[in-house]
Amino acid sequence: MMIRSLLVAVALSGLLSGVAMAQDSCGCLVIPMQGTYADGAITMDVRHLGSEADACPSALAISGLRRGAPPIDVTLYCQAGSWVGAEFAPNLGDFNWKVNGRLPGPEAGPPVGVRGAESIIVNLGLPQMLHDMGKKDQEFSLDLVGAARAPACVCARVREERLFTQDMINTLSDPVLLAAARDMALRGVDVRAKHYLDANSRLVEFDQASTLPYSFDDIVKLSQAGESSFSNGTISVVPGAETTQEMIAANGRPNTGVQAGAEASTHPVSCVVSMPPPHEAEMYCTPAVVLDAWRLHEDAHAARCRAINAAPVYLADGKTQLDLNGAAVMLDGLVAPPSPYSAWLQVPENTALDEKESYQIEKAVYDAWLGRYCGD
Repeated sequence: MMIRSLLVAVALSGLLSGVAMAQDSCGCLVIPMQGTYADGAITMDVRHLGSEADACPSALAISGLRRGAPPIDVTLYCQAGSWVGAEFAPNLGDFNWKVNGRLPGPEAGPPVGVRGAESIIVNLGLPQMLHDMGKKDQEFSLDLVGAARAPACVCARVREERLFTQDMINTLSDPVLLAAARDMALRGVDVRAKHYLDANSRLVEFDQASTLPYSFDDIVKLSQAGESSFSNGTISVVPGAETTQEMIAANGRPNTGVQAGAEASTHPVSCVVSMPPPHEAEMYCTPAVVLDAWRLHEDAHAARCRAINAAPVYLADGKTQLDLNGAAVMLDGLVAPPSPYSAWLQVPENTALDEKESYQIEKAVYDAWLGRYCGD
């Protein structure tokens, strides 16, 4: 349930925004994969030009063979969402090319995030001389045959996300951190929490005040940003480091720059997943595979949220049932958590388990994608 993209920003904003912010804009959101495309009559090779780890392709080099015509040799540039360019033919004039990546599935509006396409639609505008001879402009589709290669910038960004997820898995699995959090009576996700849900579904009041003004969630994020450390059973925090709640209050919404500046989160009461709005995904040139991985990460949180919120909750006596879902409940003058899932997360071990399993799901997406399209 942890909201991504908050306190880790200090450490990762340069790393994760480097790919995106090296450009003034994302250009074409759909980039044909590098490889060979064919339809039986035409075979074309597509190569990415100007493709580096910190810069997405500035152009596509198209070459190949076609029946009854000279070989194809044209460079296309991104313009208004399409790849366009002119191929000059002696004695005829310009053949005007426009290539768009074709995404699988039904049309559902503009693409969200930077995507690699394995099919392309080609619109070929013929020279006027051929029009005068009764020839018409052509449109045809080609599919990738053989191996596909994603742009280097997208591979780099996905590798960064994979590294981040692995770091999070390692931190959340650290027995030293978990033991220190337990010994220091840290709350799982909200330093203000007064209750937690125990293993018998009882809402129990904490019997010890937290020794730090930070939750376990805060400490994990701060450790990724280099602002907290833990050893010999003690957690230390850099003076002035902000909590998650402070960052939310300062920024109006949990969105401060980490992982391309867009957050994904799961509401602990409604269990509804929030994803970055399309304009933010485009602003930061977020690859679609990253958005897909974030969604699966949050879907795992949401499934657990729904299961825990649907189960009965009892007072400490284990007999009196309590309804927490969304209702403001006071217990002995103390505000109860807003939902059973929220109460369950106040135990650091539960927060660690919930997040680690979601990050493992996310990392598996990156592993598979990088192996298929980046040669990892």
